[in-house]
Amino acid sequence: MGAKEILMIAAGTIFVVLTILLWWLDDTRRKKVRVLSSQGVPLVDVGLAADYGHSHLEGAANVPLEELEARIGTPTAAGQPIVVCGHGFVRRVRGARILRAMGYAVTNAGFTRASMTERPAR
Repeated sequence: MGAKEILMIAAGTIFVVLTILLWWLDDTRRKKVRVLSSQGVPLVDVGLAADYGHSHLEGAANVPLEELEARIGTPTAAGQPIVVCGHGFVRRVRGARILRAMGYAVTNAGFTRASMTERPAR
C-alpha cells in the first residue's frame, strides 16, 4: 500500500470520527435545550426577522440582535438561564455575549434544525 492510499484511509477515518463527534455534540445540545425549554427557560431567537419568519424553534421569541439590549431586561436573579438560538453563528455568539454581560446564564442552542422542533412560520 502506497502513501496515497494510506492518506486516503486516514482522511476517511478522520471524517467519520468528526461526523460522529459532531452528531453527538449536536444531539447533546438538543437534549439540553429541550430540558431547559420544558422548565420554562426563555428561548430568544436573535436572527433577522426574515429568517425567523422562514423557520424558528417552537416557543422562541424573535428579538433581533440589534434590539437585544433594549428589549430584554436585566435578569430578575443573577445567573437566570436563557437560551439563544437562530440562524447565523456570529449573531448567536454576539447575542450570548451581550446576555452574559447583562447577567444571564446563556445556553447557545446552535443552528436550528427541523429535527429539533423547528417550526415553519405560519
